[in-house]
Amino acid sequence: MWPDGRGEAWTVENDALMRLHKGSWTVAALQRDGPRMLGAVPAGVGSAYVLFAAGLKRWNAESGRWSWVRQAGAGDIGEFRSMAPGFDGDLLISAQHGVARFSSHSWMETSSRAIGVEDL
Repeated sequence: MWPDGRGEAWTVENDALMRLHKGSWTVAALQRDGPRMLGAVPAGVGSAYVLFAAGLKRWNAESGRWSWVRQAGAGDIGEFRSMAPGFDGDLLISAQHGVARFSSHSWMETSSRAIGVEDL
């Protein structure tokens, strides 16, 4: 679970994206057929970044819609594994073959293959 500092928090639990809003937990989105949700981090009021092995999406609670931020296949670090908030609104993502940092629509990744590590 990751709080946003304004009384809201997001997490993935029991195949659902959960939102803490005004002191109560609600189901924001249910896991459907397809890729499993791995984790969630606040992305501003009423939205969350949600990690899947296949990529990073943003959920907008008001519209009830998903949008792609980055597909794992667009880079060289393989399937995504985990995510944590950074220090200044950025996200740190570990993947099969490296790590990535997402900040203000900027994406940077580093492959672990250069040092001979194939599977993180």
